[in-house]
Amino acid sequence: MNKKTIACLLAILFFVLACGLFGGSEIFVRIADKEYKLKERSSAFQSRQDVNETQFVIANYELDLREPSITSMGKLKSPQQMRVAFGIATGPDTGIKPEDYRADRINWVEIYLFENGKENVVRLSNVRGNILIGSVRDDDIVGGIYVYDNDKAVRGTFAAKRLGSE
Repeated sequence: MNKKTIACLLAILFFVLACGLFGGSEIFVRIADKEYKLKERSSAFQSRQDVNETQFVIANYELDLREPSITSMGKLKSPQQMRVAFGIATGPDTGIKPEDYRADRINWVEIYLFENGKENVVRLSNVRGNILIGSVRDDDIVGGIYVYDNDKAVRGTFAAKRLGSE
């Protein structure tokens, strides 16, 4: 993707998020033949220098942003709850920055669903696609995700706050 295309995508992403044309950020998830829509209600990110990774979580319910880490979020408790979490590889001194992160920089992607009376975690394997980080400020990051594997996909936009900033 050339710089002109990336700049155009970033401009569209900022416009959509800033204007709230779609009533807030949404993530669309496909697992096999089932499709889900996650309307973002709460989201967070955390830079982990110990593993050279920035981790994100996007949920359709209120997250406890006082949790010590993205990976220690509590279990889902009701059928309506859903979240998506992922990690992007970052350099030890650079952290996350506005960039188009390709599959080789996406460490993991997990989908959390409440099905059959319990939390079910689905992990994408052999991730393809990209995560576009459009804006990085001290306490928030705006971006878009389009990742998939053989029978799962996650796509949409998000605006995450730094974990512990609330």
